[in-house]
Amino acid sequence: MCQLVRCRVTDRAQFTQAVSRIPGDAWVPTYEDRSRGAPGEGVWTTLAALDVLREKGVPLEPVESLEAELIPVFYGPGATVHAKLMAADLRCSALAAGAIGAVRAGEGSVDAVAARTGLPRRDLMAWQPPFSPPYVWLLIRTRDDVEGAVGRLYPEHEPARQWARRFGVGSLGALLSQAQPGIPPKLVPNAE
Repeated sequence: MCQLVRCRVTDRAQFTQAVSRIPGDAWVPTYEDRSRGAPGEGVWTTLAALDVLREKGVPLEPVESLEAELIPVFYGPGATVHAKLMAADLRCSALAAGAIGAVRAGEGSVDAVAARTGLPRRDLMAWQPPFSPPYVWLLIRTRDDVEGAVGRLYPEHEPARQWARRFGVGSLGALLSQAQPGIPPKLVPNAE
């Protein structure tokens, strides 16, 4: 289980400067929070990335956390293993964008995928993990959007239809209602 953590950015200039000092080969992304309707006030990140950010002296105040697995994603055939290993980060990016799930819509630029699929650009998100092509994702904003999205992008793909039928969360409000204040305490095994 992986936690996604929404953090308040108390000093934007200090935050930006501290993040700029992190080496480019370290995968510690933060995503501007648009899920709570207050852009510029905070960011979403994974718990693993938050640990690195704290080690590097990035000033962040954890506000709430949410299980990453609550945000369904569908990779479709041909997605790289690296992308699947970075599932928590993809879920974090989708949540920060105000979505409750994501479906891989194609490869290339957002504009190229929008032109190829006819999907609105505002519903598409670029997200590229290390060692993977530039993937573009269709953001799912309500449960009612899932079957139409899968039918459009994967019309003859039975695993996609099964994924759509199992899609659990109904809305962003319902998803965010499952967030917990702060970060849940880590379970430490008894030393007995």
